Amino acid sequence: MARKSMISAFVVVGMALAVGCGVDGGKVNGDLDDVKYVKAVTEKSHYVTVAKTKRECSARDKKNRCTSYRTVSDGTMRKKVVDRKGLPAMYCVELDNVAGESTDDDQWYEVPFSEYSDHAGEDEGTPVKEMEYYRKLSSCTR
Repeated sequence: MARKSMISAFVVVGMALAVGCGVDGGKVNGDLDDVKYVKAVTEKSHYVTVAKTKRECSARDKKNRCTSYRTVSDGTMRKKVVDRKGLPAMYCVELDNVAGESTDDDQWYEVPFSEYSDHAGEDEGTPVKEMEYYRKLSSCTR
């Protein structure tokens, strides 16, 4: 019985943390203001040749256990070095009058490509209903 109440307490605390941390995403309504696309960033990397090493026992005790080691060269290997991390494309939609509030203007949302393509050709001020979004942004930049 105590185990069930403990599990329930963990669930309640976990949900409270999720709400408190501002877990984003969902659906939103408003009037279309603007759409924007930020291009994907390709990864930039190069390879370097580095020496491979291994540890070898250099001294043993009476029970044949190793008491000291030395580092020995074991050839070379190629290692990838990432200079700039790759990022996916970002699709954004800006809404005015979010949830019917005239004070909530110029709110940017990162959206899936399907939502972006639905609203890309529409005029400013077009009502947007139940738009799915990933997260709310201050601006559509990286």
